[in-house]
Amino acid sequence: MRATSRRAVQRSAAVRMSALAAKCHVVDDSATPASAATPILIESHHNMQYLSFNSIFRPAGDSALKPYGIGGFGFYYREVSLTTPDVGFTTVCDPWWYVCFPAAVPVDQIIGERSTWDPGISLGGGVSFRIGESSEFYVETRWHYMWGPEFTDLDGNTQKANGQYFPVTFGFRF
Repeated sequence: MRATSRRAVQRSAAVRMSALAAKCHVVDDSATPASAATPILIESHHNMQYLSFNSIFRPAGDSALKPYGIGGFGFYYREVSLTTPDVGFTTVCDPWWYVCFPAAVPVDQIIGERSTWDPGISLGGGVSFRIGESSEFYVETRWHYMWGPEFTDLDGNTQKANGQYFPVTFGFRF
């Protein structure tokens, strides 16, 4: 989901505020944690949201097809969790028969999770196609870089949780 607002500063430049929410789900069945003797299924769940402030530069003129460059800064919320399948014991209710009974059911065990708000920058470009007087279709790509917090890994080494994304987006602007 993406929301965009822009205000024209002059004919060939603009200022835009953008917000985005995205979710990713990755399954990796080859991971072997240090405490496991055999490989186990590990799934990662990633959620990212950001609010960014960007400048847009495009050539002057009235062409229906216009390239543009975009860049700015923002604040990024990133949440990551790692899960593995497990079995839990709980009460299960059948909504059709109104019967409840204890049962073993599949659940996900959370083996690690982190979340953080971080500052970042974005730089990219795109092409817009004018549709009518006040709308356009666009295709855009941007490189996003976030400065993340430091953490200590299992070996005692200090690491940085910096992040980079290179999404391609498209849509309509009104």
